[in-house]
Amino acid sequence: MQTIDYDDKQIVKTMQETVARGTTPAEFALFVQYCKATGLNPFKKEIWCIKANQGLQIMTGINGFWAIANASDTFDGAEVGLINASGEWVKTVPDNSFIGAWCRVYRKDRRIPMEGEALLADYAKGFGLWKTAPRI
Repeated sequence: MQTIDYDDKQIVKTMQETVARGTTPAEFALFVQYCKATGLNPFKKEIWCIKANQGLQIMTGINGFWAIANASDTFDGAEVGLINASGEWVKTVPDNSFIGAWCRVYRKDRRIPMEGEALLADYAKGFGLWKTAPRI
């Protein structure tokens, strides 16, 4: 796992100008501490620092969740797919008629996998990637 050298002034400056752009010094310090505490790397798109109307939002990205899972000795793989218009869990849908996504996570220390689904009706915002690339 690649770690960030937070003592390197050039790396810190690059973070401030790219992955934490627009943050106040206090917000940037909070983001850095969160990155250190979790071991997640914003340069690898594992964690996001987003300035919003309500202030700072720190969010774990899909790459971060995979990094966390893969670092666990008990992680034993995952399956993912889409939910078709009939509500069935399938690997893929050839068009945009899907209504959600599903995931099944396996652990070595459990007999039954954990399953979850996310429906577009609950998450799609109608803008950004939700509008242009809902499969992502």
